[in-house]
Amino acid sequence: MPGKPYRVPAGLTPLKTSPDMTASSMSKGAQPMLLFDTPILFQKTEVGRVYLGLAQDGVASVLKATAWLMAALGLLAVLAVIGLSQVLGLLLLRPIRLLRRSLTQDEETRPQADVPVLDIPPDAVVPETTIRAEILRA
Repeated sequence: MPGKPYRVPAGLTPLKTSPDMTASSMSKGAQPMLLFDTPILFQKTEVGRVYLGLAQDGVASVLKATAWLMAALGLLAVLAVIGLSQVLGLLLLRPIRLLRRSLTQDEETRPQADVPVLDIPPDAVVPETTIRAEILRA
């Protein structure tokens, strides 16, 4: 009420007390309330106080909604990670599978043109016709 000093209601249960704020709980009729009390300071001198009362039902509903939204956000993050890992896995696995298939082809599909190994010393001077004959013989 403006112009009249505030009287702290009887039956307060202190929840937390610190130099700059006091939190208390009380029941006003059938409705439980949270009461916050903090000083108004001017040049480190208290010139007044602010009292704020909140219904605990409203705080509980906000807390419940926040918990549901955080759970939904966590589930969305997990699903996004799973989806992206699947997409990236498929994009990376396709070329790897193609490489593996091409390296492990069976005998029927593998080309039969093997590179011949010639038993010619590296410092030997051999005519080209001899090399061709060795390749054809192999």
